Amino acid sequence: MKSSWTEIMSSALLGTDKKPLNIHVLPEDIRSELLALGQDSAEGTLLKAAAIHHFYNRSGTLPDKLENSGYRQITESKSFIDTPTINVFLRITETGYFEKEYLLRLWLDKVIGQNKIAAPNIILPIINLGIGLSKHTRKKIMAILGERAKAILPLKPDFKAKELQSNITDQWKEGNPEERRTFISELRIKDVDQSLSLIQSDWPMETIVFKRTIIEILSEETQPSEFSFLTQLYENEFTAKPKEKKTEIECRSLLAKVLLKDINSNLFRSTVAELQKYIGQEKKSGIMGLLMGGKDKVIHLPTVVDTFFNAENIVNIYGIDPKNPDPAMYKTDVIYWFSALLAIMPFDILTSLLEKSKKETFEYLLNNNEFKAKIEGKDVSVLLNALSENVKNYCDQELLQMILQFDSHERKYLLLPYIDTKVFEEYVIKEKLFLEAQVITHHPANYEDWSPYFSVKMVEATYKSLVVEKKHYYDKINQLMAKHLHISTLSRLEEMFQSAASDHFKEYWIKNVYQPVKTSIEIKTSISNL
Repeated sequence: MKSSWTEIMSSALLGTDKKPLNIHVLPEDIRSELLALGQDSAEGTLLKAAAIHHFYNRSGTLPDKLENSGYRQITESKSFIDTPTINVFLRITETGYFEKEYLLRLWLDKVIGQNKIAAPNIILPIINLGIGLSKHTRKKIMAILGERAKAILPLKPDFKAKELQSNITDQWKEGNPEERRTFISELRIKDVDQSLSLIQSDWPMETIVFKRTIIEILSEETQPSEFSFLTQLYENEFTAKPKEKKTEIECRSLLAKVLLKDINSNLFRSTVAELQKYIGQEKKSGIMGLLMGGKDKVIHLPTVVDTFFNAENIVNIYGIDPKNPDPAMYKTDVIYWFSALLAIMPFDILTSLLEKSKKETFEYLLNNNEFKAKIEGKDVSVLLNALSENVKNYCDQELLQMILQFDSHERKYLLLPYIDTKVFEEYVIKEKLFLEAQVITHHPANYEDWSPYFSVKMVEATYKSLVVEKKHYYDKINQLMAKHLHISTLSRLEEMFQSAASDHFKEYWIKNVYQPVKTSIEIKTSISNL
């Protein structure tokens, strides 16, 4: 029987043109059946023989026994949320598109904190609501789904539960670069040691581009264990060498920024020692100088390259591009290199070397003629860009405030993402920027309320613009208020609702400000009371 089936398979694999089926090796019963079916082509005979052989081989045998272990009984280890919590969720589903996810995450955090799971009657609504939301929100939804709820997730592929359930090995070993970047960033927040262990285990096999990505991640709020790893990279793998790739130099630049943030690093100490050589003294200027005498410490940069300020040093030590990008702005290469260094080193290095306050150092750098250029007939500080970059690297709030007071309107927008909540709100109130959407968008509050005072000021500004002055503004402001207004703002909101006679602008304010804000505040209050 085995040889007959082998004959059929050989003919099928080689083709009947090369190896026609030899029916004489088939069992007598199969040959008789083929003869009874009549003449056919070589291919037809082969197909008929295979079909007859299958049934011939199965004849007289018992059917396969069905093995069925039955359905696994699903039990829940956590209790379901109560009716008031369900009612808050149902109300969230009726809110506007822009505030819905924000309110849902507040509600999810509350349920997770209570260690409860979604009740059966809202399992489908909450899964459906999660479709299209951020991965972070869907993870929170997964955290409140019981075993029964998770059993139906395969029927909801658009929820993308699989990417939330993958184990560490799957996500890190098999993900694409963006998935791996996101994964290691999130893991680092929860467990810095585990994230570093994964990074180190695969480091030799990583591409240079992905290594740069990892260094960028680790350069944000570097932890002690990570600092040791990055120091080794700077001193070994990314030390300067002939014929380097551009990405390798970029990696060294990122590593240098990290090392300069640590006063105990060799790079920090050597940088301070080198800059110390350019600190000199000159008589104090102005009335106070005449009255009190004494000398000021100042910076005397060389006009030509020297043993420290030279192209080789700048790229080999700090990974800075040595080419002067704007000779009109930076009249010498040394001034450009000093500016690039100022952007990545702690500002306190200069305040210490010059023995000045931060404000005095800032004013000295901006007002010193050595650090000015004539652009379109105007004196421009060549170090302002570097100081702005320094704020981005160190989030120095005092320095940031000084730049906000001094700098152009356009640059302020670039620095707002680095400002803390208190300084941001004080700045907006002082400059009366309540209706500047591109400013308010950068409020540091993420999933938090604005301060009570700032919230009231925002509501009053929108009311004044729409109802009193009859002027529209960008709707993004209303969307942000629906998310972030402090719950104590409701009383002031009600006062304004009662105060003015109805017209088109008042109705617009009610529909787009009052109603969504009131609903959002009521929901946030209900969540806090659960």
